[in-house]
Amino acid sequence: MVNRQNLPWLVRKITIPMGPLGLTSFEFLMDTICPWDQWLHRYDLCAATGRRMVLTVEHDGRIVALVLLDIAKKARRELAGRTVALQLSGPQEANISSAIKQRLTAT
Repeated sequence: MVNRQNLPWLVRKITIPMGPLGLTSFEFLMDTICPWDQWLHRYDLCAATGRRMVLTVEHDGRIVALVLLDIAKKARRELAGRTVALQLSGPQEANISSAIKQRLTAT
C-alpha cells in the first residue's frame, strides 16, 4: 500500500500548477498542505461530533510553528528584514506562542 510517507521519489517530484500561486511539487502538497488541511479541519470534526477540541503545545504548537516557518521562508524577500508581529489567541495562547518562538529561533 502506498501512502504519503512512501511515495516513489519520481512521483514526489512531479510539479503541479496551483493557479496564481505558481507551481509546487507533489511532495510539498502531500507532506505539507494535506496535513495542514487535516489539522485545520479538526475544529469542524469536533463541532460535528460534539467533542471539545484539545490543543497541545507538543502537537499544535509544532504545526503552527512549521506553518509560520514556511510562510517566513516564502516571504523573506518581500519582508526585506522587517519584523512581523503575530498575536495568537485561544486557550493555549501563551504556551503555543512560546513553542513557536523557540522553534523559529532554533532554525
